[in-house]
Amino acid sequence: MPRGLVDQVLALPKAEPLVFGKEDAEPDGHLLRDLKTIANDCSLDRDRVWLHKFRATGATRYFQANTPLPDIMHLGGWKDFNSVRRYMGLLTHSRIGGGR
Repeated sequence: MPRGLVDQVLALPKAEPLVFGKEDAEPDGHLLRDLKTIANDCSLDRDRVWLHKFRATGATRYFQANTPLPDIMHLGGWKDFNSVRRYMGLLTHSRIGGGR
């Protein structure tokens, strides 16, 4: 995703304080439960589905698409290299034939 586009999206006025809030603007504390229900309905293993996985998958996909590391860190909200390094290491290892 081009850095300019990310900056434009981030500059948009926020109508609500939360991305996935309830109608009363309070946090939805049932997102994980809802995700597990959806996984179950799709015959997926409920124990292998969690909310943070979306963030990790996003970082992985951006890395595979050769998105610059500072952009991946910005999109994922990481402040330091060590937080995102594990995704890069695993993917680099698999790219050179050492992975599964």
